[in-house]
Amino acid sequence: TNLHSEEKFKFAFLLLDEENSGYISKNELEILIKLNFKLNNGDISEIRKRINAIEKELGSNLMEYVKDFYSYEDLYGLLEKRPLLLY
Repeated sequence: TNLHSEEKFKFAFLLLDEENSGYISKNELEILIKLNFKLNNGDISEIRKRINAIEKELGSNLMEYVKDFYSYEDLYGLLEKRPLLLY
């Protein structure tokens, strides 16, 4: 990904992280993907598949108390490895 993509992703993440906790919830992640799909004319039906793939990819890294919450670092690291999951 390029710097522009990182800036867009960080901006969207920060907008959704209203509590400034450094994490977004599964529902907020769904919003992030849904907004991106609308901008790219993507198929909304893919959202659930992508969230399941993200959970599977990050699942082993998540501690019990943060399940269903995702950090910027985790999601951006995944974006760098598998950009099609989020875009």
